[in-house]
Amino acid sequence: MTRALLGSDVAGRINEAVPGAAIDSDQTDVWVRPESILDVATFLHGDGALDFSFLTSVTSIDYIEYFELV
Repeated sequence: MTRALLGSDVAGRINEAVPGAAIDSDQTDVWVRPESILDVATFLHGDGALDFSFLTSVTSIDYIEYFELV
């Protein structure tokens, strides 16, 4: 069964596994440091309690000064 996860709860779990990686969160989203993406993705995939076993989509926005994954 699918269960809803709060962004703040996931951010807390991320920061336990990868200290300082989650820099902000809200009810549904978590923002992580760009240099921590691989470590965070590896943690989320491997943590059986969170069960992030399937990535469905990654996209980005290309601003003039920078680009942002969304």
